[in-house]
Amino acid sequence: LPLEVLQLIWHHAREAVVLAEDGLDRVGKEHLQYMREELGVADLLGFGLHGDSVPCNYDRTESVVVISLNLPGLSGENKRMRIPLVVMPDGAMTSNTYDDIMDVLSWQMRHMLVNAHPTERHDQKPWLPSDKARAKRTGPLGFHACLVEVRSDWDFLCKCFHFPTHNYLDGVCWR
Repeated sequence: LPLEVLQLIWHHAREAVVLAEDGLDRVGKEHLQYMREELGVADLLGFGLHGDSVPCNYDRTESVVVISLNLPGLSGENKRMRIPLVVMPDGAMTSNTYDDIMDVLSWQMRHMLVNAHPTERHDQKPWLPSDKARAKRTGPLGFHACLVEVRSDWDFLCKCFHFPTHNYLDGVCWR
């Protein structure tokens, strides 16, 4: 889960590196500053999501959907780092699958924004026995984080966020 990945990075990396903004574009920097002011926090980790389908066989007839986490503020050798969060065969994905994945990711993002470990599952049900380690984690995460960018191709945005496709006259919402 993204919360757990970012928590490991936060605790094992140098704070100045993780909080870097050199790699952010103007819009990302403005959003991060706006969120700092809204939350009243000085240190806010900005992260991004990247979604795409990737061919996975020799003749490119099969692909997997990959949703990965990145730190867009990084520069230098770590600039292109992506950590896979979801890898599923494209044929197994439906609009409901994308919605279910985004439900879990947005639940995690809300907890990172307020610097708190979740106290229950994303569906507001109690932790399962398989969640034993997560149930033990309570209190603050030790950091605040917010989403500053989502990168992908248009096909992914249409499937995941239900944006209009190119063959509709609804127009394309670039924002």
